[in-house]
Amino acid sequence: MLQSKMPFPYAARRAEDAFPRSAWERVKQSRYLLLLLASLASPAWPDDEPEATPYRPTVSNPAQLSTPGYFEMELGWERIQGGSDNRRKTGLPALLKYAFTEDIGIMVGSTLHNDQTGYDGYRVTGAGDTSLVLKQKWDMSETTALGLELSAMVPSAKPGIGDGKTNYTANGIYSMDIAGNAIDINVGLTSLGAISPGESRYLWAWQAAIDHPLTERWGVALEFSGTARDEAHPTTQILVSSSYQVHRRVVLDAGMSRGMTHASQDWSAFAGITVLVGKAW
Repeated sequence: MLQSKMPFPYAARRAEDAFPRSAWERVKQSRYLLLLLASLASPAWPDDEPEATPYRPTVSNPAQLSTPGYFEMELGWERIQGGSDNRRKTGLPALLKYAFTEDIGIMVGSTLHNDQTGYDGYRVTGAGDTSLVLKQKWDMSETTALGLELSAMVPSAKPGIGDGKTNYTANGIYSMDIAGNAIDINVGLTSLGAISPGESRYLWAWQAAIDHPLTERWGVALEFSGTARDEAHPTTQILVSSSYQVHRRVVLDAGMSRGMTHASQDWSAFAGITVLVGKAW
């Protein structure tokens, strides 16, 4: 007589009893992780599948907004060595983006955790200030666009990480596509809330980046950026990075930057991920 199969719920309980609970949980988690990776690694992407629009890891932003109606999240890790303020700094930057249409959207960003050590050896940890951004895009042609970002960096960090004042920034963007290469040029002016006697309240910042696709999924980027302010030394850095599109909704990145002036950071290393999460409603 053939033995009948156990009902699925009973079989699952028997399998769970055969392992310690912690081991069984790891098996189930590994199974879910493998299924997720398999689905992301699948080369078959629907043509109508929305696509992530990474702004990281470059300092500059493109004029393009993320997919309208979808939340998009950027998370990263960075290690900065040297500079005018800190001997070393480690941070976890995060940015949440939402576009109402193809031409207007908002962003909220912060550093979820800072761990920084000054030249005097004083160490401070905690979350950073919070940025609120309103963004507008104007298409000039099929390959060029202009953008404007109006932002406020509001104090949410404890002393030693933030300066306790609000900074306001207007950032202009020019984006173009030349032979498949994405070029973004940003020029921004920030009104600083906290200044010392004799210092200028206004800080200029500029960035110029080029992103070159190597394959359908791999890309590399090169960027020069810097800042200028009256009564202060200018900063300039060079950044190189690579990106890999795991899925249309998921992009990984990593890279390094190197300071080029005395007031700039010595070097930094970073890695991160951009995920198009899903529709707002």
